[in-house]
Amino acid sequence: MTCPAYIREALAAFATCYEAESGYRVPTQCLYPSNGVVVVLVSGGPHQCLVSDEGRAIDEITNHGLFVEQPERVLRQFCTPRGLKYEGAKIFSPAVPLEALPDAIAHVANASSLVAHWGVYNIKLRSRRNLRAELKTLLQIRYQKDSIREELRLTGHSGRQYRFEFVVEIGAEQRLVLDSVRPEPTSINTRAIAHLDIARQENPQILQRMVYDENDDWRAEDLNLLRMAAELVPLTRFGQNLDGLKVKP
Repeated sequence: MTCPAYIREALAAFATCYEAESGYRVPTQCLYPSNGVVVVLVSGGPHQCLVSDEGRAIDEITNHGLFVEQPERVLRQFCTPRGLKYEGAKIFSPAVPLEALPDAIAHVANASSLVAHWGVYNIKLRSRRNLRAELKTLLQIRYQKDSIREELRLTGHSGRQYRFEFVVEIGAEQRLVLDSVRPEPTSINTRAIAHLDIARQENPQILQRMVYDENDDWRAEDLNLLRMAAELVPLTRFGQNLDGLKVKP
């Protein structure tokens, strides 16, 4: 009996790969706790290949708001028994011949999924500073209460509206548009898009700031992205940054 068409169609998504800068990414049948598909990177070839999860297991844990203080200690317990290697946040196979590639893909994907599930259910959530509350306090010290508005919607250059944590009237001619930001993809992406769209208006009356806790686990590329959208200020320096603005009389 041949495999029914509906099963072949369902499996087709796992039988394809797509080109990446340093190899080919292959979707697998393994899942992360978020129900996202584990995708591995296959590089090298044609006679020998390497398979890597590109650090996605640790990314998955981080995306749940958890902090992995020493990634290699976590990876070791899942990689060593399976003959896999690890470095930094990445899981990868040794160089394998072409005929062993399917097994290498399966081993790396399984290990990546197991690491992510273990981390999400075993690493305790690290307490974080309440950035928004601290920003509100800093603003209230310097500005009149009626000049500080919260959760205000503004329209960007595209015509799309965005909600910002604080909008402060500074003097008669300027407004401070302010957000806190966390080292999480949703926070980074939504705030970067919103501030970029506002900045494209090139309105000299609008001052933009994003504030982050420098003690959080930040990646340099995420901070660079946010700096492209608006002035990015560490929380410990934000009071000084405010003092440099014209205070409403």
